[in-house]
Amino acid sequence: MLSNFDEWAHLASAIAAIAAPLMALLGVGLGYVLHSRHELRQRAIAMKEDLFVTVMAHRDHADHPEFIKALNTAQVVFKDNTEVAKATRDLRNFFMAGGGSSERETRAKVGALLLQMANALGYKDIDESDVTEAFTRGVGYRIEEPTTKTRAKS
Repeated sequence: MLSNFDEWAHLASAIAAIAAPLMALLGVGLGYVLHSRHELRQRAIAMKEDLFVTVMAHRDHADHPEFIKALNTAQVVFKDNTEVAKATRDLRNFFMAGGGSSERETRAKVGALLLQMANALGYKDIDESDVTEAFTRGVGYRIEEPTTKTRAKS
């Protein structure tokens, strides 16, 4: 048994010598875990925003490869949001049932998905008209066809 002060002091020094590095390792490990979780969360948010922007950019072109790719990954990227998953399934079922011939119906279904994505991302100021109405080619600018000169034959 520890009977004098010197023995207690040696024991305390030994415990401190062992505990200090262990506490430092524990602190570094905990910091790494917390940082990794933060990085994963940030990456997930960035993936959701990229997907939302892609669907938004191609919302009037349901046959565009980027639009189709975005729809095919939406349920995985937004796996934590049941409303986005439901809107994605509804849109997929609409297309699988032969929908898409009516521009108004397609726009409404895509708009419903975009609204759910916007809500999941925290964009509370986006409403239905923001996601269903797109700028089109005829608005704001005109594309002129290039002219070619032909030589007159002699």
